[in-house]
Amino acid sequence: MRFFKNIKKENGTSPVIAIVLMIAITIVFAAALYVFISGSLEREKNLSLGISMKLENNTLILEIKEIKNNTKFLWKDVKILINGKTIWKEGKILEGYDISFNSLTEQEMKKGQVGKGVLRIASDRVIIKKGDFIEIKYFSPKYHEEKIAFASLIY
Repeated sequence: MRFFKNIKKENGTSPVIAIVLMIAITIVFAAALYVFISGSLEREKNLSLGISMKLENNTLILEIKEIKNNTKFLWKDVKILINGKTIWKEGKILEGYDISFNSLTEQEMKKGQVGKGVLRIASDRVIIKKGDFIEIKYFSPKYHEEKIAFASLIY
């Protein structure tokens, strides 16, 4: 028992300082975690096409003038819809439609990258008219989903 009597009582850190230190350490840890996670979750910017359009003799002429946030997508990853009906998907044209981009053939469009130029959509079975709705979508490999690059009423 004598042994225990000789031990001096030493005061530790006060409870208030201990709580302040725990809160400060937690905030620093949370901030470091936020910076780490937000840097690794970089968002893909959506592709946007600057397009002018005109309709001549049942041929829709879309001139792609500008490609914003180009993710270098290919025509085979593009889907073109008129009034909700798919006319181009995975490099294939729906029967009754004809699609060309500048002077590229269908085979070259399947392999080629989308760029600036003139896209012509024609049909010998369906009348393309003003007021129809056109959408150009592309597949985002990063998010495994379709995104809209262009959507407009035909004017």
